[in-house]
Amino acid sequence: MPWRCLDAGSGAGTVAQWLAERVGPDGEVVAADIDATFLDAVASGSLHVLQHDILRGPVERGGFDLVHARFLLEWLREWQIGLDHLLASVKPGGVIVLSDIEWRSRLPAPEPIDSLLAAFPAVMQQHGGWNIDCGRELANSLEARGVRDVQAVLHAARVHGGSAGSDWPRLSIEPRRSALVATGRLDQAGLQAATAALTDGMVGFWLPPMVSAWGTVP
Repeated sequence: MPWRCLDAGSGAGTVAQWLAERVGPDGEVVAADIDATFLDAVASGSLHVLQHDILRGPVERGGFDLVHARFLLEWLREWQIGLDHLLASVKPGGVIVLSDIEWRSRLPAPEPIDSLLAAFPAVMQQHGGWNIDCGRELANSLEARGVRDVQAVLHAARVHGGSAGSDWPRLSIEPRRSALVATGRLDQAGLQAATAALTDGMVGFWLPPMVSAWGTVP
């Protein structure tokens, strides 16, 4: 039987496209996001786009062999409700795969990148709904809901300035410049120095680690 997959909080659809390549023309992938602006460009024969708020309910109750969400739950004020709705979207015997950042286990980075990364959690919490402990709670939350064979890994990547891995902290500076300065960890000069360091190929640093947890829904 061909697989039906859900990529929730799909963003630009990178993972959804990867899944669509693997399920083939007989399978189906649904890329769902509360803002589907960037997803229309990736829609294809087996990849369908859906605008959906996971806090309002499952995308399709018991409709998917695989449900995936990366960097979604940590942004939800009521992320446990979002998790319930993701689980409700999985067929009995299907698989759920979740990934979120584990900020408290972040390894130090060279200055001023370290001060920048240290300021991000305070800024994100100011905007409401962001949960700093979501990543470390994923596995326990799945087991508490009866998910079987739960496994989890903590993955940290070391990247260099100017690489694809350095894009998200660099691109996150400008829209949050005032809020970052308000944390007291960096001033405008510090942000300028951080931007320069994040484009310097000689500067290596650890990104905040990511927790991935998965299991089988009974």
